[in-house]
This record gives sequence, structure tokens and C-alpha cells, in this order.
Amino acid sequence: MKQKNTIEMNEDVCAAYYNEIGMDIGKYKGKKIKLKGFVYKENSTKKKQPTL
Repeated sequence: MKQKNTIEMNEDVCAAYYNEIGMDIGKYKGKKIKLKGFVYKENSTKKKQPTL
């Protein structure tokens, strides 16, 4: 994962990658993360404001 320029996160690896990145975020500075999923929005959410 550290050698790749783009990290592809899907439901199978999301938790593991999230934990790994969180342990030492500096190792991943400059990397792109590609996500596949959905965006959750509440009624009070502004346009183009995703909830993470």
C-alpha cells in the first residue's frame, strides 16, 4: 500500500487501511485515495458538503 501512488479503498479493506493510515499518516502524505461507496447526507447538510 505504501508503494502505490493511489490507494484504492473498498469495503473489504477499508477498516484495515483506515487503521494503517491513522497509525502514521505522514507515510501517506501526497497519496491519492480512491473510494467507492455512497454519500450520506442529512436535511441540514449544505450542497457539496459530505458527511464523513
